[in-house]
Amino acid sequence: RISCKVQLPSMASATRTKRPRLAAAIGISAPPHLLGVSAEYLRQFAAQRDLQGLTTAEVREWFVKPLTKAQRCSVVEQLSDQPGSEGVLVSRANVFVSHTWTYKFTDVLEVLLEYAAKQEDNNKAFFWFDIFSRGQHEKVVRTWECVTSFRQTVEAIGEFLLVLTPWDDPVPLRRSWCLWETHCALQAK
Repeated sequence: RISCKVQLPSMASATRTKRPRLAAAIGISAPPHLLGVSAEYLRQFAAQRDLQGLTTAEVREWFVKPLTKAQRCSVVEQLSDQPGSEGVLVSRANVFVSHTWTYKFTDVLEVLLEYAAKQEDNNKAFFWFDIFSRGQHEKVVRTWECVTSFRQTVEAIGEFLLVLTPWDDPVPLRRSWCLWETHCALQAK
């Protein structure tokens, strides 16, 4: 398993907000589409569920969507509503995670937790991990506006973590959307 980190320049402002009251209400200074989950949240999420052998797509369908079904929002938006979660479980994302949904979720989780552990302050890594940072209830239609907005999101986050496995034939290098994410990160550099 290989991870690739690219440091991106910070972007002064974000352009899109979906539910601005959530982040602002608890003092998070980022619009909802720039929020990420902490390594601690990921550990708690995994500890409460049997995720062995499940792909990221299966975790999304069987756990994330039911978890957010009532509010029809993202996990980070839902966490933003919980007092005491700011800065511990959710905050402005500073690491964008690029991966494929065909990966075993526990493999992606292992990479993220290892990445966080290697940081000076491993409590300060907040991951923009799509199944947690984006609402999972609407069908995604990738228009030019969506693609441009997405590029700005990648630029605004700051770091790009590309999960590559297997090492001799990494799946993201064969997926157009993962290549687009990587292109956005490299263009921002």
